Amino acid sequence: MQKWTLTLIIYISLFQLCQAQSTRHFEEAIYKAQIEELRNEFGQHKTIPPEIELAALVALSHYPELKNARIKFKLRSIKATMAAAPTWYFVFQRKKKRRYIISVASDPKKRKAILPLDLDFNEQIGVIGHELGHIAWYEQHRIWPVIRFGLGQASEKFRARTEKETDRVAVAHGLGWQLHDLRVCTNETCNPPPGFREMKEKIYLSPTEIKAAIKEWEQTKQ
Repeated sequence: MQKWTLTLIIYISLFQLCQAQSTRHFEEAIYKAQIEELRNEFGQHKTIPPEIELAALVALSHYPELKNARIKFKLRSIKATMAAAPTWYFVFQRKKKRRYIISVASDPKKRKAILPLDLDFNEQIGVIGHELGHIAWYEQHRIWPVIRFGLGQASEKFRARTEKETDRVAVAHGLGWQLHDLRVCTNETCNPPPGFREMKEKIYLSPTEIKAAIKEWEQTKQ
């Protein structure tokens, strides 16, 4: 477990050296006008539903190391807003050949989480940025660390530690304010299903903690 944390700290530190400062708010209209350029630059090897395509491409533009990663966003009925994982057959593939699925909650009749389509543009970028943080970690590791990570999800303590560290990955990729806005929604202003808000407060960084992480990250760059 300590090795996972150490690797993540090194990874974040290296990325901080080249990443621009956080953008407080992304204007959807501006990026709509640039969607073809975003598709050409960051949409290669990606399958994205049109409902979240623009937000996904903006988030991907902050993860240049995932430019060649094979990622499919798939609409599903799941308990989380989104969830990222390698395909089950990744154990038979070389790391460079891996494929990833980001499951996207989409069924309003079986609503167990806040649906991405109910989020605004910046909040969508925040949740996608967090899930890309998981994929960035998977890309750095061989089979057994990824399997141990999956098994560790059964422990609430392990999950809380790794999800909070993944939040910090998103902050280090310049998406801290989008993550902050997402957590304000899930923890304070939105109307999630029963138990969802309590789970978020236990497992993930709070809006206040995200603000502190943004400030700390920006200070390291001065």
